[in-house]
Amino acid sequence: MTHTVKVTKLIQKVQVLAKHLEKTREFTVHRNINHFYYMQKAEELNLLSEQFDEAQQKLSSLRLRLEKEYGCVFKHWSRDIRWLRHYELKLKNSA
Repeated sequence: MTHTVKVTKLIQKVQVLAKHLEKTREFTVHRNINHFYYMQKAEELNLLSEQFDEAQQKLSSLRLRLEKEYGCVFKHWSRDIRWLRHYELKLKNSA
């Protein structure tokens, strides 16, 4: 189970509990379980999950840019290093 699936499932469970507590008017239940805590934590987990998704998208975009630049630079470097080695070998043999 991935991290985001685990968080999503917990958010759903917390929201179900919060809705159940909202409907319950028994003093004993509210004295032992903090309804506000679960409402707050559901929102915090939602916000953190959204931030995590945004960070993953940015990271994915950055990874693609890095791989593209790497491929381009490596292609040029390998061509130029071969040419330089060939050129230097030619100079060495002609001397």
